[in-house]
Order: sequence, then structure tokens, then C-alpha cells
Amino acid sequence: MSGGWKRVGRNLFLLALFALLVGRTVLRAKPFLNWDVLVYMALALEWEVDDPVEVHRRTYAAAEDELSLPEFRWLTSSQLMRARYEDPAAFHEHLGFFRSRAGYTGILALLHRAGVPLTGTVHVLSLGAWVAFALLFLVWASRHLPFWAAVPASLFFAHAPPLLAATSYATADGPAALVLLAGIYCLHERRSIAAGGALLALSVLLRTDAIVFVLAWTVLVLLFERTDRALCRGLLVTSVASLVAFFGVTAWAHDYGWWRLFQVSFIAKSLHPSALSSTPDLGTYFAVLSDIASAMPGNGYFETERTVVGSTLAFTYAGFALAGIVFLGRSGGRARSSVLLSALTLATLARWILFPRLWDRYHVLFYAAVPLVLLSAAMGVLRRDAPEVHVAR
Repeated sequence: MSGGWKRVGRNLFLLALFALLVGRTVLRAKPFLNWDVLVYMALALEWEVDDPVEVHRRTYAAAEDELSLPEFRWLTSSQLMRARYEDPAAFHEHLGFFRSRAGYTGILALLHRAGVPLTGTVHVLSLGAWVAFALLFLVWASRHLPFWAAVPASLFFAHAPPLLAATSYATADGPAALVLLAGIYCLHERRSIAAGGALLALSVLLRTDAIVFVLAWTVLVLLFERTDRALCRGLLVTSVASLVAFFGVTAWAHDYGWWRLFQVSFIAKSLHPSALSSTPDLGTYFAVLSDIASAMPGNGYFETERTVVGSTLAFTYAGFALAGIVFLGRSGGRARSSVLLSALTLATLARWILFPRLWDRYHVLFYAAVPLVLLSAAMGVLRRDAPEVHVAR
């Protein structure tokens, strides 16, 4: 009995330590002011205000009231920022790039209704997603490690630089990756196909590019895990639901499409993006892709004029993922883990090809999932290869 109480006391102490360190990180986290915060503030207001002019007025009024004077001045500093500040129609037009993230902006609207200042909703949601990441890491790791080892492992995973970076930016990257990871946990670890499929489909409403991973995983499972009929059926239904969600929400949002986004991101900013061509120019696309690829790895970091926004850390994670795939194949290891690692790697590569930036926040799912899947696979192989212990009776 005393041993049991000691174990409970030790675990409670470790849990308190976990909460203390996670709380310290939350308290020290500081939001990075990127211009997208105005976009998400406006889209949160759109859930209750129909008039674009009123949305524009309330967005900038809240920013001026809730931010410091230097911060507000920076949000209207460039020629393009100033034009959107002065012209409600131009500002409203730019929202079309982000409106399809309806699930994300809907949560922001709920936070604002609950009393969170409009400029703070994005940061609160990003921090909440990071805390949920840490808890999910702990739950996942505890399935394969003793609790005394799962606590430091989950803290280590949660404090990876890309995940911490996602807490600072006004973006949907962290929350969307969290929902995807929760879906992977349900499907891969718990074999809860209905819950996992629902979460994967839901993630598309937070960031539509989540569809890339859902389709990649489905295709690889159908190719290499056809004997797992329950998983095949579940992912097929999930992919159909995700495609319906993707096309439905992009049609509802009057989304500008991939090529217009590519142009304003890599070629030239535009005050009126709806006037840009929606027909891809493959020559221009491959020229941009070639220029970016030829400049890598550089010094390993990618910067804007204000801060480091990405790194070549994806190469390191991809190396571990590929090593895991090879090891599992040669050892007769768990095919499900190998296929999942392949899907994560393929989806990350496909996303980069479509939108060639190695900004860390774009690949949060890859950085969060690869260590956990490797942990599951490694412990599965160890348990399988462990010698039987015969206890004398």
C-alpha cells in the first residue's frame, strides 16, 4: 500500500512541476505584432456585423484603443498598410484571403463575446492551443513511457522552437495543427476512427491547407495498409468530409484561390487582389520556386525585416522521419507508424511546393507529430523484441 501511495505522491509532484513550467512559459509568452492581427480582428467582428465599413471602423478603433501608440503606428506605417487603413473597401477586399478559416475566426468571436479584448483574442487562442499541445504530448507519451519519463519528454516536445513561435503570431497555424494532431492521436493511438476522422475534417475549417495532410495520409493508407479495412474506410469517409468542408467553406468565403495568394506572397503585394489573374503562370511559378530552392539553406534561418520567422529545422525532422521509416521497414516494425511518418513528410513537402516558405509556424504539425510517432513506434518495437520473463510460481 505504501508503495502505491508513494507512486501517487510522486506523480502528483511531477504533475505540479509540469503545470508550473507550462504556466511559466505562458506567463512569459509575448505576442508578436504582425499585420494579420487586424485581419482576424475584423473577421471575428464579421460574425456579428454585416457592414464592411463598420467592421473596418471597429477594427481600427479597437487596435488604437488596445495597443500602444508605436504598435498602432507600425500597423499603418507602410504605403499598403496606410491605404487599407484609409480605405475600408481595400481592407475588406484583403479579408478574402483569410475568410475561409471560419472555424478559427468563429472561436475568436466567441472569445471576444466572453470579454477578451479584440486584439488579445488571437494571442489567447494561440497560447491555449500551446497548453493543449503540452497536455496532449503528456497523454501520448504516458502511453509508452513511465510517468516520470513522460513529463520531461512532453515538456521537451512542447518547448520545441517552432511550437513556441506559433504562440506569438496572430495566425491559425497552432490551433489548426492542434486539431490535426488530436485527430492523429485518436486514429493512430486510440483507434477511435469516428472521433479522429471528425477532428481531421474539422481542421480544414481552421486552415484549409489541412486538406493536404488528410489526403496524403488517406492515399498512403489505401496503398500500403489495405488490410486495415476499418482505417481505410474511416479515412476515405474523412477525406470525403474534408473535401466537402474545403470546397464548401472556400465557396462560402469567396476565396481568391491559390494563385492569387501566391502572387501577393512571392511576386508583388496588391491593394486590389481580386483584380489579379486566377490562372496560374507556370513559368513564373517555377522561376520563384527555383530562386527560393537555390537560396537554401543559406544560414539556416529565414527572416523578415523584423524577426526570424523560419529555419531549415524541417530538414532535421525529415531526416529523423525518414530514418524511422527505413528502420521500421527493415525491422519488420509497425507499418502504421511508417505510413503515418511518410504521410507527414509527404504533406510537408507538398505544402512547401505549393507555398515555398519554411516558416516554422507553417509546419507545426510536422514538428509536433514526428517525435510522438517515432516514440510510439520505437516503444512498440522494444516491447515486441523484449524477451519473455518467466516467473517461478
